[in-house]
Amino acid sequence: MQDECACACVSLPIPSLLLLAKARHIHNDKARHCMPRWRFAQTPERIYNQGSAEVLPDADVKDLGRLLSQKGYQVFRQGPSLYAFKGLAGRLGPIGVHASMLAIMAGVAIGGLGGFKGSVMVPQGGDFLVAQALAPNSPAGSLPAGAKQVLHVNSFNVDYRPDGSVQQFKSDLSVFDLDGREKQKKTISVNQPIRFDGVTAYQTDWSIAAVTLHAQGSPLQPEGDQPFNLPMASLEGQPGVSGQAWATYIPAERAPADGSKPRGASIFARDFQTVVIYDAQGKFVGVRRPGSGLPIQVEGMSLVIDDLVGSTGLELKVDPGVPYVYAGFAGLMITTLVSYLSHSQIWALQEEGLLHIGGRTNRATLAFAGELSNVLDQVPDQGSGKQISSRGQQGSNSVPAATAAPLYVAADSNLRQQAKPGAGANRNPDYVPNDTAGNMNGSSIGFASVDDEIQN
Repeated sequence: MQDECACACVSLPIPSLLLLAKARHIHNDKARHCMPRWRFAQTPERIYNQGSAEVLPDADVKDLGRLLSQKGYQVFRQGPSLYAFKGLAGRLGPIGVHASMLAIMAGVAIGGLGGFKGSVMVPQGGDFLVAQALAPNSPAGSLPAGAKQVLHVNSFNVDYRPDGSVQQFKSDLSVFDLDGREKQKKTISVNQPIRFDGVTAYQTDWSIAAVTLHAQGSPLQPEGDQPFNLPMASLEGQPGVSGQAWATYIPAERAPADGSKPRGASIFARDFQTVVIYDAQGKFVGVRRPGSGLPIQVEGMSLVIDDLVGSTGLELKVDPGVPYVYAGFAGLMITTLVSYLSHSQIWALQEEGLLHIGGRTNRATLAFAGELSNVLDQVPDQGSGKQISSRGQQGSNSVPAATAAPLYVAADSNLRQQAKPGAGANRNPDYVPNDTAGNMNGSSIGFASVDDEIQN
């Protein structure tokens, strides 16, 4: 073998060539188009060490390269040596799987160190500066541009099913900059957040902030019979109260001079559909639906419930690691599928009138064995120009077995037979692999093996 790399590349796309040539320092233009030396088998022993091999007399390595190229292999020649492969993606797939997992872990770490989170309850019509509601996960966190903006709650609504159960909570939100310009507006709901400049706001909770009503006979009623809002407080966790509940008290008179509790009525609600009214002694008076316009008389007052004002509970989150996690999961799914592709490799060496061929694959061993056997059946005999058949045929003519020297038929070194390499056209066309050797371990393809040296 010459020291200078003089290889012929068959069906060689540029990306594959650059990837394979990267393993060696290339110093000249001619060598830049060659495979690294270690890819080629320099001796028959290198081929037999693959675990499965075949030998063809009077066959040309160029013809083998042409046939492999037709089967989709990337073929490289360096003098009498040949190396071919296909399915490189299947070899790189596991590397991609591990790289994707590293990207996911990096995203989690970045989010944990550089993230912010917070929660806020905002009544309908209220607003807040986003930065005031965020707390850093660690001192390494840096606030995004969205933290310098104002989030305004335009409205909060609850959709109900016909049976009265809650279907969905919705908050109509607007994002304003510090100059009062609206930058974004969106109605959010559970699992439908709003995202702006690195900040994500989720719909996570709700509450009743106030009741809007007319209260004729109450000292709280404004002049002109205008409706007014009366704040409501949560009773959750109080003795005798189960679940969520809100209540307020409306006085029917001004506070007495002695500081005692004024006479009045209590308004109680569990949702936005109904309110319950009790008198000063805690006796039940009646139920009204907000917006019905029906008055109810209690403690000398005439109450009309116009509406219940809701508050929306928002969960704010800043996670700079999310893009890495998403990219990692996408890469993990793709590379996992790619990992199931077969990566097949074939080596060949032409020496002393014999063509030594060996191969291996990481998956689909039987399919690879059948494919390689089919290729070898089509390799032409240089002496007669007809195809060499490892299944017992040479072109359309069969040569009697008694006129030919035996070839190597064993798949195990203990069962090998020797033959003279100069048999020429009188080689045994009835040569078949010896299936009794049982050499089908791991990635082996079960082809007949040969001796490390040819004895004359």
